[in-house]
Amino acid sequence: MPAHNSAKTIIEAVESIFNGNFEEGDELIIVDNASTDSTRKVIDELKTKYPSIVEIDNVEDKGCPASRNIGVSAAKNPIIFNLDSDNVLIPGSIKKLKGYLVSENADMAAFSEYHYFYKNNIKQITHKWICKPGVMSLADFLAGPINPAPGGNFMYTKESWKKVGKYWEYGKGVQEAWGFVLKQLANGAKVVVLPNSYYLHRY
Repeated sequence: MPAHNSAKTIIEAVESIFNGNFEEGDELIIVDNASTDSTRKVIDELKTKYPSIVEIDNVEDKGCPASRNIGVSAAKNPIIFNLDSDNVLIPGSIKKLKGYLVSENADMAAFSEYHYFYKNNIKQITHKWICKPGVMSLADFLAGPINPAPGGNFMYTKESWKKVGKYWEYGKGVQEAWGFVLKQLANGAKVVVLPNSYYLHRY
């Protein structure tokens, strides 16, 4: 989980991980990317409640792509899931996504729907992105913006991350997640989209 000035949203994101999505042997790595608000203090408080949290301080603001690479490099497990510090998971959703990735022998797996919520009310859904379920091809990726790539909240193997040369670290801008999925597909990775699944994306 990359975090930059996320003090107002990170608690809800972290709670959604530990509320029905965290299993024994898992770890939550939070990379604080040079926050200037109280994000670090909030993370320290969360670590007291959840000792499984690993905090990494990225004192130089290199942007989200670098933060993602730092976190994945430190991960001890072979399967990675990225959750941004302002988004929310549904209880039990990670187990289903992992099961799908494994059963499909895939390199990457994503939820099929984004449910956008307004500000701090997860019950106030403004709109949804509905992605094509099943195997995602490069043609699907290039057909338009409605696919799991831009959201960045997906699961993949650490081996596939290494194979494609990690996330492109092209500064502080957005869409490193989109570029990462492009690299995966262009290198022959199997990317699957879990039918009838969703997470909550802050609008």
